[in-house]
Amino acid sequence: MSYTPIDSLIPRGKAAFVAFAALSAVATPVLAAPALADPAGQNVCIDATEIDHTHVLNNRQVLFYMKDRKVWLNTLRNICTTLPIQEAFVLPTGFSTFCSNAQSITVLNTRQVCALGEFTQYQKPVGHS
Repeated sequence: MSYTPIDSLIPRGKAAFVAFAALSAVATPVLAAPALADPAGQNVCIDATEIDHTHVLNNRQVLFYMKDRKVWLNTLRNICTTLPIQEAFVLPTGFSTFCSNAQSITVLNTRQVCALGEFTQYQKPVGHS
């Protein structure tokens, strides 16, 4: 994970992980695996150190590409109107994991705060290149 000052230029099309004050004081346990789900499959957590990069699909969905080549889709809890325009956001530091419905992302430039929703394992749709 690399850290970039918020006021530096971020290439369009890439979400940047930057040093940013934690948006919540909730502590999350460290996981040994890149992703872990509870037995009911409802609360998926991904290891922050295993995130390779992200890709904004639209105003409600973000793909998290992991170092182990798995891809997780996060469907935000609400529409994040400025996310597709900016295509860059920050994740709060101070968390070793990011869990479904537990943290928020902040869109660069607009500072819009968008709550993470459910993480589901992503499979590329058949027939798309």
